[in-house]
Amino acid sequence: MSAVKNKISDKNTNQTLPVIGHAIAKYLTRNTDVMYSWSGIMPGSPPSPDPVITYKTNNVKGDIFMRPTGTRSQTLNGVLLGKQITDGIKTFIITAAPGWAVIPGTFKAAPQIVLPAVPVNDFQKLWLLWAQTIITAYKTYINPAPLMGTHGSFLAPPGAGAAMTQIF
Repeated sequence: MSAVKNKISDKNTNQTLPVIGHAIAKYLTRNTDVMYSWSGIMPGSPPSPDPVITYKTNNVKGDIFMRPTGTRSQTLNGVLLGKQITDGIKTFIITAAPGWAVIPGTFKAAPQIVLPAVPVNDFQKLWLLWAQTIITAYKTYINPAPLMGTHGSFLAPPGAGAAMTQIF
């Protein structure tokens, strides 16, 4: 999260929070790999299963828009800022790796991120704690809903396709 910290040029919250949101989104989208399990068949009599059963993509796009919360409560501020981050992650779009024609996916983005309320005595420790909180929650946002699509001549049968299994 030092990349986020390095983006902050001054302490004015009105100017800093949008920069922080964009920096968090940039970090997450550039450093995320998503693993999918795949269940496809080549139509025929009998149908042939696709021998490829997983694929990984790092095609993640999105942004996070943050603004001041308007509260002096550190606890409420952590809740409201965490909600802004979670809401941004909900809009991230994941597209398939080359060779796959699978509809774009999204992250489950639940439960909501809550940034811990801690005194801002040590800015470095605060950012490290917040970064750990964000990344730990983010890696749980697995959306298991199957995505329809194709892999070469293999098609996803109804109720199957690509299902997210891991975020790393």
